[in-house]
Amino acid sequence: MKFQKLIAVFTACIAMCHNYSVLNAFAEEEKIKIEIENKIISSEELENMNYEIPVFVNLTANAGINSAEFIISVDSRCDYEVITDSQQAFETGNEHLLFSMTSSHKFNDNCCRLLWAGSGITEDTGALVLLMVQIPEDAITGDVFEISYFPELDYQNYQFKHLWGIAGREIKNYATDNEVIFSNGEIKIQDDEPVILGDADENGVVDILDVIVVNKAILGQKILTKTQMKAVDFNQNGMVEPDESLMLMKFIVGLIDSLIA
Repeated sequence: MKFQKLIAVFTACIAMCHNYSVLNAFAEEEKIKIEIENKIISSEELENMNYEIPVFVNLTANAGINSAEFIISVDSRCDYEVITDSQQAFETGNEHLLFSMTSSHKFNDNCCRLLWAGSGITEDTGALVLLMVQIPEDAITGDVFEISYFPELDYQNYQFKHLWGIAGREIKNYATDNEVIFSNGEIKIQDDEPVILGDADENGVVDILDVIVVNKAILGQKILTKTQMKAVDFNQNGMVEPDESLMLMKFIVGLIDSLIA
């Protein structure tokens, strides 16, 4: 009898666990996840891009939305343009958006409300909005510019809350009753470590081992990385040549005091 009871309890536990897993999986499917891109840009890349960096706000999990209203905050040191039209995003050299937002409105210099409403319901994931963020020209290595998703915002005594319309649900209830998971993004200015001229093996020291690396490259026995090429291409002609090996040896033994050709 005790054994039968034990079996019954064990079976009930398995059923409960199964039901919990199913409910958990269903709940997870119901989530909406928003991720804002993270960008790491070098000072050189930043200058080449005229200090304007494209950042996508992506829908990475979708419970089936047919309307949305949410707020994005951009670092107050930056100016920015909001591109909500899919074709316009594509014409700027970026990818198409998942759908076109119907409107955008800047509350102030760094907060923007975005609104989309449509008749069709989509379960697709992809880019919702493209932000063209203008980084200040005095930005230096180590600077970080944050871009955030705002669940709600108080503006001029009026409270705006994020809303996500779901099939068969009241739009105002969904965003408050269910979790919308979001990940904020940032643009970080980060340069590579300074290249040490002559340091072909990238160990921080210029010595005879670097000559060996250079000679192997000259003989075609080794392919140099971009950083290694910068370190040993003294005449900056895009090639490593015997003259550079000789120059490196002279520097190591003290016959010359500079590797700048």
